[in-house]
Amino acid sequence: MSWTEQPIFFVDFEGSRASGVLEYGSRWSWRRCGGRKNRLCRPIGQVPAEDTAVHGLRAEGLEGFAPFADDWNISPICGNAARWRLTTLGWKMRC
Repeated sequence: MSWTEQPIFFVDFEGSRASGVLEYGSRWSWRRCGGRKNRLCRPIGQVPAEDTAVHGLRAEGLEGFAPFADDWNISPICGNAARWRLTTLGWKMRC
């Protein structure tokens, strides 16, 4: 299959080491089809003032959301290889 026939995925994360992922957005495109998903996530630690200033996200406004780990699973079987599964979208990429 030609590379032009391959789907393209984009994933963007907001947050820091201190707070964890506070928001993520994903997009995919294949031929003339596509989709997107954005989700807010509960912090796993303190949300620094710098994060709030940059992203506009506050811990108080995110407490009711599930943590990022509920959607994203990284398998240790593949070590550093790119095996991951984003369950919310039903995307599967395997090494």
